[in-house]
Amino acid sequence: MSAAGPRRATASATTLVRSPKIGVRASAVHRWGVFALAELRAGEVLEECPWWRFEIGSEDLGEVRYYWPKDAPWEAYAVVGGLAMVYNHDGVANVTWHTDAHRDVFVFTATHDIAAGDELFISYGEDYDWGDGEAP
Repeated sequence: MSAAGPRRATASATTLVRSPKIGVRASAVHRWGVFALAELRAGEVLEECPWWRFEIGSEDLGEVRYYWPKDAPWEAYAVVGGLAMVYNHDGVANVTWHTDAHRDVFVFTATHDIAAGDELFISYGEDYDWGDGEAP
């Protein structure tokens, strides 16, 4: 690691980033989860993921979806590749994601330093409905 901070993986226009420091393991939270296989640094890119577009209002997806783009008026539902569908929820997430419209990908990054062996969590949102009618 350089004095300037952690090295960040970079992608070309034809290659997506997937850090070798993350992987899928059995999770006590919900069957499978994404885990840090080595120490991760705040701001480190964990992966860039392709996605598939579905029209807003489509009932084909149930609760298995993201939104495109993240922070603007939504244009589409998204099913996201990579490990995006494996991250479990925690209200105090250690991973965040954003949409990169220029490259047409979802980007997942560490929100703070994470120890090897820790499970990686995203927030599904404050109003996420777990199917039992109660928010988390």
